[in-house]
Amino acid sequence: AADGVQVYELSAGKRLPHWLSDRKRRTLSKDADISRRVDLIQDLEFPAGCGKMKQSKDGEFILATGLHPPQVRCYELKETSMKFSRVLEAEIVQFQILSEDYSKLAFMCDNRTVCIHAKFGAYHKFRIPSPGRDFCYNPETCDLLLCGATAEVFRFNLHEGRFQTSLRAEGG
Repeated sequence: AADGVQVYELSAGKRLPHWLSDRKRRTLSKDADISRRVDLIQDLEFPAGCGKMKQSKDGEFILATGLHPPQVRCYELKETSMKFSRVLEAEIVQFQILSEDYSKLAFMCDNRTVCIHAKFGAYHKFRIPSPGRDFCYNPETCDLLLCGATAEVFRFNLHEGRFQTSLRAEGG
């Protein structure tokens, strides 16, 4: 390293072939050269900026939201490449991965809508009573719990497709 600056050579080193079984990959991962390698995800960029990133529960996918235009991109870690990209109508405030993989997603947008997406694309959209800031998913009751500028926590049941009785948040 010249002048104390570390230089990384990204094309050198061993790379695991994609066709290897998971069992063989685990065995080879004990090799020192392979365990120190760095895999870069292709096309992990946005025109203006990235807002949020989350990893799926199964660890196979990363979802990221970006700006101008508002969009979500899904990256498959095993292939180190982009699986799909979708453009939404409004800027994404927050999103939740509702399934183990990327097949069920919910997006809270700044135009007071929540967009539900399935594997094939947009599935359903509904409007919330006040601007949202954050939300979470309760898989036991199939409820989205949505909070925003007011003290009310709105409950939207995905199974029934309608709002339930709101909860009142205390605090100050």
